[in-house]
Amino acid sequence: MDISKSNERPSDYVAEAFIFSGRRNPTWKVDPSVGRQLEDVWNSLLPSSGNVSQGATLGYRGCSLRHGGECSWLASKGVVVRECEHLKELRLDGRRQFERLLLSTAPPDLLPSSFLPSELIS
Repeated sequence: MDISKSNERPSDYVAEAFIFSGRRNPTWKVDPSVGRQLEDVWNSLLPSSGNVSQGATLGYRGCSLRHGGECSWLASKGVVVRECEHLKELRLDGRRQFERLLLSTAPPDLLPSSFLPSELIS
């Protein structure tokens, strides 16, 4: 299931897993109630002034969530970055709660488990 940005409504939450190099990454719609849960997780995380790295160019590099045209979150390696209205904030997520919850919303068989780190597979 691939969701085009042009089909998004302002209320839509759309996720993307960064797992491929050279072809489109899988994207999917996230239920609004789970989108709000993810925002609650974000709000519970501790602020940080570090940087986020998506790591190697092959294999899983993280995942993202977009909420319409308003905000986006990028989760990778225990850090979540939110961009809202050109303001960028970074928060620590050592237990990777945000990343786990977001990946758990993917439709069955959309994300090949061989691409995901074992600590993210439930």
